[in-house]
Amino acid sequence: MRSFKLFAVVASATLVTLSVSACAAPTATPVPVPVINVKLSEFKIEMDRSSVPAGPVKFVVTNTGTITHEMLIEETTGVDEPLPLGGAEAEVSDLGPGKTASVEWKLDKPGTYRVACYMKDNGIDHIKSGMKTELTITAK
Repeated sequence: MRSFKLFAVVASATLVTLSVSACAAPTATPVPVPVINVKLSEFKIEMDRSSVPAGPVKFVVTNTGTITHEMLIEETTGVDEPLPLGGAEAEVSDLGPGKTASVEWKLDKPGTYRVACYMKDNGIDHIKSGMKTELTITAK
């Protein structure tokens, strides 16, 4: 009789577990974070995408040039004012020739942003030499 009671308890617990599992909400498939590959060189910025939907965006930045560069994202009205990342201004700074770095910004506000390099090297102002481009953030 004891084994029958144990069997009944185990069977009941299994049914409850299966019932609860069947009622659980399905898990959402995570949306992949868009990746923008960026090449910095004298004196240009090339991105493989110029538009992404609002939300997190990962930038993989490679300096294909022969001198040090940086990359920041700012409002088009800004002047060397990087958008914040985790409460602090963020940029890929002092990226040496042949080096790669990555950073993820959360860009929730649709609009047009400037991607720029404000380095100065031997009297050459990189942004004034054309080292800027635009990124469009679209509504989700």
